This record gives sequence, structure tokens and C-alpha cells, in this order.
Amino acid sequence: MKKLLGIIVILMTMYNNLNAEVRIGSVTFKEVNSCEITQSVIELSDQAIVVLPRNYKNKIGESVLDVLQVGQKVSVSLGYNEELNEEFKGYVREIESDIPIKIHIDDEMYQFKRNNLVKSWKKVTLQEILQATSKDMKIDCPEVNLGKFIIDNESSYKVFMRLKQNYGLFTYVKDDVLHCGFPYQMSEKSYVTHEYEFGRNVKQNKLKYRRKEDIKLKVVAIANKKDGKKVKVELGNSGNDASVRTMNFGDVDETELRTLANAELNKLCFDGYSGKIIGFGVPLTRAGDTLRIIDEKEKDREGNYLIESVKIRWGNAHFERINKLSYKV
Repeated sequence: MKKLLGIIVILMTMYNNLNAEVRIGSVTFKEVNSCEITQSVIELSDQAIVVLPRNYKNKIGESVLDVLQVGQKVSVSLGYNEELNEEFKGYVREIESDIPIKIHIDDEMYQFKRNNLVKSWKKVTLQEILQATSKDMKIDCPEVNLGKFIIDNESSYKVFMRLKQNYGLFTYVKDDVLHCGFPYQMSEKSYVTHEYEFGRNVKQNKLKYRRKEDIKLKVVAIANKKDGKKVKVELGNSGNDASVRTMNFGDVDETELRTLANAELNKLCFDGYSGKIIGFGVPLTRAGDTLRIIDEKEKDREGNYLIESVKIRWGNAHFERINKLSYKV
């Protein structure tokens, strides 16, 4: 019965009408060639590419290129049978004027690329840096002391990049709040749980099942001390063929750092799936959410996973979500 229901769901999804609505500035486009949205918890910015037909002039009364400008606000909504969900909002970063017209869009991080800052501190907290780079925005971050810090003719975005590269601190905007923190903390703030069940609402399965004992991994954990110094601990496989995962933490002592590193190693070395799984336009999986994998044939392989990234692809004949899984939640 479940297999039959799964077939019915897939058929219904395949034969649904696909709809898109893209609002750029004051103009709304309802005829769209294609759209691709990329979200990730390990990148600073989410991006989208929208392709519009060049002959839109007959529909809006003027050339498409005459109404499009870099920096305009954008909202992208996708769905089935006129039931649309806003999938992305941001700003026009680039317009390719070829045929068809391709529009590159950045999320709220676009605004942080347009300023220029000069500031220095002998001792500074993460909170103070974020306040300097994002005035009038609510901030969510842990208590972290970063010691001496200099911003010399840099945009806020470049400062965020330095926080990522030098301290392992990831910054992103969600619901008009600027979030910044260590990945091991941010991943615990999963917002929504979705379900994919093989044979029911999975379009394509590209996952591989791994055994814990087959995973060769070394975790390098770094504590960032208040005086700017760093303490490092290494755990796991020390072989040349082992992959290395570097994790940054706040001001903790070596004992706590080793505990945190061991917990991270256990998160990353597990019996379970890795790779990508492709679903349809719904459910609305997003990077940072939790995905529950249901397998009626092999119950022992079921589990909840953090979605590391999602690529949403929409076109005249397809609407899919390519989900890349991280560790078990």
C-alpha cells in the first residue's frame, strides 16, 4: 500500500503545474525560463540565478533591460498549481544581457559588501566587531574575545571572511538577524525537520551508507584564547590518507577542548548516510534544517541528518531540491 501511495505522490508531483514569480524592484515577472538557488551553512552568502525570456517587452511595455538595475531588491517565489512559497530574497548583483537574460542575485550579504570601514581595537569581543560592521541590526553571537583586531579599509563582508578564515566563525543573515558563531554551535539550532521516505517522496537517491569503522578522519580543534593565543588538540586517525576537519572554539581550557573535539569526532564518524538526496519542490528543505530519512526496507538505516546545503532547481519541466547531508542530528 505504501509503495502504491508513493507512486501516486510522485505522479501527482510530476503532473502538477509549475509556477514561478520573480519580483525585481517594482516589476513582477510571472514567465520565467529557469531559476537556481544555492544555500549552504558553510558559506557566507546564499545566491540565486534567474533566467528571463528576452521578449518580455511585449508583456510589460518596455525592454526588460530598461527596468532592471544592479542593487534592486528581489523576491523569488516558486510552487505548484499557483501555491507559491518565497524561496529567496536579496539584491541584483549582476545582469547578463545575452539571450535569454540571466540575473545573478545575492542574499542580504550583498549590503555588507558595499561599505568601507576603518577601526581598531587593542582588545575586542565578537559582539563589538559585529556591532561595528552591522549598525542597527539585531545580533546573535556567543561571547568570544578576539584580542587585538584591526579593520583597515575593508567592507563588512571582508571582515566576516576574516572571522571565518582566522577564527572559524561563520556569519549569516536570517529573518533580519545577523548570526555569527562556531559551526558546532550553529548546527544545533536546526529550525525545521522534514521527512524523505524512499519510494514515496524521493526523486533520486545519491546517498552512500558508511560504517563508522571505515571512516578515516582526524579532527584538529583550536581554542581561541582571550589574549589572542591559540591552543590546539588533534584526535582521530593520523594516517596520511585521513581527511582533516579543523574546528575552532572559543576560550576553553585544553581539557574542555579535548572533550569538544571528541564529541565532534563522534558526530562525524557514524554509521549512516553521506552524500546527496534529491526531492521534489516540496517539502521546503533548506540548509540548516534537519532531514529525517525513512527506509521501510532497512529500518536500522533510518536517522536524522543536518542539511549542509540545498540547491533548488526550477524550470519548465522540473522542480527539485538537491540536499547534501552532513552529520547525524
